[in-house]
Amino acid sequence: WTDAPREMAVQLTDPVTASMPGSRFLATAFFAQELLGIYDARETIALGTQAPHTSRLLRIVPWDGQAPVLAGTDLHFSGGGVEVRDCAVEQDAVSGRIETRWAYPVRVTAAFPEGDGCVLRTVEVRPEERAFRIERSGGG
Repeated sequence: WTDAPREMAVQLTDPVTASMPGSRFLATAFFAQELLGIYDARETIALGTQAPHTSRLLRIVPWDGQAPVLAGTDLHFSGGGVEVRDCAVEQDAVSGRIETRWAYPVRVTAAFPEGDGCVLRTVEVRPEERAFRIERSGGG
């Protein structure tokens, strides 16, 4: 929290990844729901120059490169840990239900393996619906 821009980075060391299985991790930016990349344990996520008095909130999840994962939501800082219920992962889809007391649209993002990387797919869940299904093909 400075008055000048500064370079920021996060290193994927044990305090960050110790409670998660595996040695590869998918990192996304919470507010933008954008992919930062796929990283190995102990690797550094370069966040670039950050403007004064700004912050970045990251969601880091285990990534095996074989199955899709829930990459996050834009509703709660947990990125899905509080508001997502009944999440099911299939080979080509991620589905579930949003449970929250707020009547607010929620963007839900899933990451699907593609080659050596992944592709993100996002759907917006309207308050009157709450159920979501994100398909690899981009339909939802």
